[in-house]
Formats: sequence, structure tokens, C-alpha cells
Amino acid sequence: MNIIRYCLLISMIFPGGYALLAQTKPAATPNVYKSKPIQPATPRIKTQQSSPVANPNKLNNPSTGNPRVATSKDSVVKPVITKDPNEPVYGGLVNIGLAIGVPRGEFKTNTNGDVGIGFDVSVLANLGPGKRSAAEWNDRLVNVYVGGAFQYMRQSGNSDQYSVSNYFSETSFESKVVNNMYALNVVGRIEFLPGYLKLFGEASAGGRLFSGVHKLHVDDVPYSYTNPDDRRTEDFSNGLRTDIVGNYALGGGLRVGSDNVKVELKVMYLWGTSAEYVDMHSIQFNRNDNSVTYSTRSSTTNMIIPQLSISLGF
Repeated sequence: MNIIRYCLLISMIFPGGYALLAQTKPAATPNVYKSKPIQPATPRIKTQQSSPVANPNKLNNPSTGNPRVATSKDSVVKPVITKDPNEPVYGGLVNIGLAIGVPRGEFKTNTNGDVGIGFDVSVLANLGPGKRSAAEWNDRLVNVYVGGAFQYMRQSGNSDQYSVSNYFSETSFESKVVNNMYALNVVGRIEFLPGYLKLFGEASAGGRLFSGVHKLHVDDVPYSYTNPDDRRTEDFSNGLRTDIVGNYALGGGLRVGSDNVKVELKVMYLWGTSAEYVDMHSIQFNRNDNSVTYSTRSSTTNMIIPQLSISLGF
């Protein structure tokens, strides 16, 4: 209680002094705080000069007082991952390559010997039991494969080109009739000799689709004083005669190369049943409505088919 009485007494004696101080006190200023100083790292300056190569012996030498400390900036040399040549595989083959169909017999006469050019893709599985390394498959005396193949070839056909013009542009027309051949076959192969050179015999059987197609390409080019962006290009396709036939083939060839990649050369003789297809000698183009008039022919579809492929092991 004595403390309270002293405080009241002081407040009664000096009220005037407090008032005087309140009138003469300068305007309040905001409080300003200063954070702890930070020493920034020296900025990195990029130049065209390559970074010096650190001496690992010096960095790791305790006598220098600078033992090497691994940081996130240190480059990490990753080991090169290579395929183990001794890894067991099934010994299968994927063959991708060029195929040429040379007509024989009646087919040659009716098409005037027009060859077909295209590609062939086959996948063959090795019937050998279990898995072996590629080298072990390669060193076997005999390997037997079965699988399937897809083949496409086109005979060049007949074409007509012309152009018409008006005040604004020139329009060119390319009209073409072609015979397409699509084949899907079951394939069996027996392969001989160990090592990098293989000789094989092959047999296949399946079906082949003959499809005549009329294609029209239109290119309308505006003259220089018109808007070049108005150029118009269009393609049209009209199916003609189609037919499905059966076929079987016998032949052989050789493969040469490393364990996993080889070059394959093969020749097959194909016997095809009778098919009806577009007679290219009968094609007549109508420029008024861009149609074609044609007739068909029928014959057996025998061919000799040379093939050059890349053979990949898996």
C-alpha cells in the first residue's frame, strides 16, 4: 500500500512537468531494425573458357588440409550399360526387307512382264527347346523356325497427266491406275551350318489380295498476282477390281553376319491360283470427269520373288 501512496503523490506533484514534456517532445519516428549481416558468395562468371580439371590427388591429400567433399555439383560418371552377349534368348528372327515380284507364265503375258516392287516383314520363332545365348544359337548345326510373313507389292500400272488453266490459276491432274498385291503367309524354315554364314530352305502358304485402284492427284496453283495461300492440293482414290487367291511358295537363301544382325538374301518361287485383275493395257482415261474405263483378265498368278532383308535376332 505504501508503494501505491508514493505513486499517487508523485503524479500529483509533477502533472505540469509531464504536460510540458508532452508539448516539447519531437514527433515519433518508426522503429528500424537491422538483420544479421550475410556474406554473399562470389558470383560465378560464365566465360568461354572451359572449367579447370581438379586434381583428385590434391583434393584427397590430407596434407593439403583440403580433403575432398562430395557435393551435388560434382559430376557422376555413370557406367555404360551394354547387353550381355551371354544373356539367354529364344533365338527368333525378325526379317525386314525389299521384295520384287517377277510374273511368270500367263501372268507375265497378261501384265506385259510388269514387275511388282514392295516390302516383306516376317517373324520366325526357333523351335529349339529353351533359351540359349545368341552365340549358342548361332553355333548350332541345324535350326528350325516357324512363323508368319506379310508382304506388299505394287505393279506400276498406267497413268495420264494433263493440266487446265483459267484467269486465276493453273490446275494439273495426275491420274493413275495400279495393281496392289497384299499377301499373308505361314512360313517354315530349316537352317544349316554353324557360324556366321547360314544356308536355309523355306516354304510358305497363305492368301494374296489383288486390288486395282484408280488414284487422282489434283494440284491447283494460283498465279503470282493472286493469293498464294489459295493453293489447293487434293488426292482421290477409287477402288476397281479386287480378288483373293491362294498361293504357296518354295525357295531358299543365305544369311551372313554377326550373332544378332545378319543380311539375308532369299529367292522364292510362288504358285498362285487363278485371279481376276485389272488389265493395264485396256485403261482409258476420261479427262472430262476424271474417270477410267477398263477391262479385266484372269490367269494363274505365278511369280519369282527375290528378297533382300535385314535379319535381327531376338
